[in-house]
Amino acid sequence: MCLLSIIIPNYNNAKLLNRCLDSILHAKTQAIEVIVIDDGSTDDSIKCLQNYEDERLKYYRQENQGVSAARNKGLSYVSGIYVTFCDADDFYLENAIDDLVSIMEREKEDLDILAFNVFQEQLEKEGRRVCRKWPNALSEKICVTDSQRIDCGAYMRFVVQNSNMNSVFNKIYKYSLLSLNKIHFPVGLGIGEDGIFNLKCAAHCNKIKYVPCEFYVYCYGESEFTSGKLRCKTGRIDETLKGFSERKKIIEEFIIAQGISGGRKRKLWQFHEDYMIEQLYHQIKGVKNNVEPAEFGEYIKNNSELRNTSSKLLFRGTSLKRKIQSLAVFATM
Repeated sequence: MCLLSIIIPNYNNAKLLNRCLDSILHAKTQAIEVIVIDDGSTDDSIKCLQNYEDERLKYYRQENQGVSAARNKGLSYVSGIYVTFCDADDFYLENAIDDLVSIMEREKEDLDILAFNVFQEQLEKEGRRVCRKWPNALSEKICVTDSQRIDCGAYMRFVVQNSNMNSVFNKIYKYSLLSLNKIHFPVGLGIGEDGIFNLKCAAHCNKIKYVPCEFYVYCYGESEFTSGKLRCKTGRIDETLKGFSERKKIIEEFIIAQGISGGRKRKLWQFHEDYMIEQLYHQIKGVKNNVEPAEFGEYIKNNSELRNTSSKLLFRGTSLKRKIQSLAVFATM
């Protein structure tokens, strides 16, 4: 029986793919399957995949459609009870897969989501690589019980507020949670797609567990998928605004379905505003530093949605930091 399906979207990562796959396939457990979706690579990725003779590895090829489409295609091939996502330039720590499978076996299909910590490895300007602990936001901002179980309402609030919770590589999802609620990644959105996916999961999940252990190494900025998202163009802000609309719709539906009102409702929308402020602050800062002033000014002038959104967020936020960021965003307008 397959307990855990690991989906890996790949685009031109032949140089790093072996490291990723080896970190998974070195696991002793046979209760996993690795599903690689090659998104139209033009390098030696397919040759790399053909070198493996492990029956746990399956790979499929599609025309280049982006990371969301690749992950969605991977979901269509899942046979495991649980599913997680790994980037082709990242890797798991030694024994991580066996440890995660052991946790899932102990849970006996009684979880919707399992969250854990990761390490972040980043290339510094001096050329040296630095690895730091990148704990899940749950480890810092939520009180868990002795069994590490998390209240689903509290979980939703932290997914709404914390960009740290956007990632999918630091979580394992019950496949039935995704299939029954038709949860998939939004195609055509180049930024924030992970956050929308997690928000949908949070809106429908009931049983969440947090394990305060590091199992995964996130290698910042190496993947072709990742580097494409790092482009600091005005289109990045447009996609961020589109993502805000999608997130708002999910939160509204959650509030109605759960019958949330009063202070809890206000707090949820405040957390949403926190997220909006943070994202706009960083996106505008990045774009402003990487395009000509005249081009940036023309873009701001012609984007009424961005100006209106910024005005509504002026000096909002649940912390002084967010209020200052909202002021900085408004000053750019």
